[in-house]
Amino acid sequence: MGCDIHNTIEVNVNGKWSVVSEELGPKHWLSRVQKNDPDWDKASWSIERNYMLFGFLAGVRNDCFNPVGNNGLPNDISDETKDKSDSWLGDAHSHGYITLTELIKARDSETALVFGYVDLGGYMEYKENGYPKNWFQNCPYSWDEISLEEMDRLDNLYAFADADAKIVCKISFQYPVKEIDKSFFGRYIDKMIALNNDPNNVRMIYWFDN
Repeated sequence: MGCDIHNTIEVNVNGKWSVVSEELGPKHWLSRVQKNDPDWDKASWSIERNYMLFGFLAGVRNDCFNPVGNNGLPNDISDETKDKSDSWLGDAHSHGYITLTELIKARDSETALVFGYVDLGGYMEYKENGYPKNWFQNCPYSWDEISLEEMDRLDNLYAFADADAKIVCKISFQYPVKEIDKSFFGRYIDKMIALNNDPNNVRMIYWFDN
């Protein structure tokens, strides 16, 4: 069963947090909305399913990252956000929040530390580019985990290695943050920046279903 994120954007004005209107959100960034769709020009703070982003924010459906978000709902949550969260009647999980300051810091850091498992092809990408295009969160069932030294030996003998062998090794690497979700770390955060001169006064509150 799939998992989706539900969120609100809040802004602090004179010490009171309130929900930001959907109309102030980004346009043309949801891939499920095409140009011929009547909602094409509709702004939205909604976030599409992206397990890599979910893992980066909250460790949900992807435990390869050290999550950057804060666990739990803030004590000074707005009534509107609390009502939305409470409406799930216990069916939501992994509630959290992150300030715009923290998002900007994460984006400006350029890379995030990732832990994962790669097969021989992924290991070759890792050696060439500094990170693989794809990786496993855990060692796949019925596959064999080998050491970095063994994988390196196979890489050096690639012409004689079985490229389809079900073997992986565990690696850590720095992954470009913007590659996690280019739209989110682009126009979405830019729209949040436009809400207030102080990024400490803007935050995203979220929770997940299923």
